[in-house]
Amino acid sequence: MKNLLSILGFFLFSISSIMAQADSSVDSQRDDVLGLQWYTSDAYQGHVHDEDYHLHIDKDAWEPFTMEVSFMDLESFPIIEMKLYSTNELDIQVDVVSKTGKTTTISNKEFEAMYLREFQDLSLDLRTSNIAFDEISHLHFYVYPGQAYKGHLSIKDISVKSVDEASSANNFTIFPNPSNGNITVSNISAEFDNIKIFDGRGRLVSTKNMSKTSQESLDVSHLQNGIYFLQISNGDQILKLRSFVR
Repeated sequence: MKNLLSILGFFLFSISSIMAQADSSVDSQRDDVLGLQWYTSDAYQGHVHDEDYHLHIDKDAWEPFTMEVSFMDLESFPIIEMKLYSTNELDIQVDVVSKTGKTTTISNKEFEAMYLREFQDLSLDLRTSNIAFDEISHLHFYVYPGQAYKGHLSIKDISVKSVDEASSANNFTIFPNPSNGNITVSNISAEFDNIKIFDGRGRLVSTKNMSKTSQESLDVSHLQNGIYFLQISNGDQILKLRSFVR
């Protein structure tokens, strides 16, 4: 019986490390939204509306909602960007969590209510974490960390970017993003002749060669929902790495 209790205790500890930083008793539910896997407790009731992820929040002090990122190529694309909306003032803390349960805070941002009539930008740079990219499991989002809170939050336009893409002017555009089954890649100042599509695990899933052009349409309707990455090239020169959501 003692050994059985020890095994059970280890199992519960492992689950709590993955799914919640502060409360291992909170049950979680999974939502596949915006090409990503989200985990929420009963404190966050989520649904999709017009490609936005809406969360109705009624939480205790330390209850996060969680985004799975272990499948992403974070070494190549360490910047995660999204847009947030709330009618109230908003305080959000984001922690990176490793596969072994180690955590580190990478963002703690306050949004004033007067600015929240429109979606506001949140950028997360996983290079600021002290956790190796291949050890990162997921992100915890704490709305008003350490406080009980009732309200709502909307999330949209999630993108994963390379350092170059996030820090410099980029003439490449991909639209629509998220995709409706087709995407168009366009560049106002450079031509390209090859596009490769990789899934979130870095596996090549599609390639297309074309005569040199500054705009090309791609049929991606055969791809499963998720985040994908485009490698856009001209001859042997890789011009850009971009992400899109199917």
